[in-house]
Amino acid sequence: MQQIVEISSREGVREAIANGVGCGVVADLEFGHDARLAFVPIDDARELIDEYAICLAERRHLPLIRGFIDEAGRLRPDDSEAVFATPLPGVYPDTHDRKTTRPTTQ
Repeated sequence: MQQIVEISSREGVREAIANGVGCGVVADLEFGHDARLAFVPIDDARELIDEYAICLAERRHLPLIRGFIDEAGRLRPDDSEAVFATPLPGVYPDTHDRKTTRPTTQ
């Protein structure tokens, strides 16, 4: 019987493998150094990993952040414009008062 486990972080994958769960796949730039594990490159891998630059919506127009997003966009010419996500339900915009950024229960 074949079992597959999906682990959502590279640290989780690394610890699962180190504790005998099996084998896993991580991006080469995220492998890091762990003497407990062996890194075996997969030269003909066809999987792609999406990476995102993220920021708070109300800060995306600040010059430093806008410059970073613009430069990231130039690194991928096929994605010429940044895509801005819709905030998750129940997550409120940053108003500089951290107490108001989380839903409250009454």
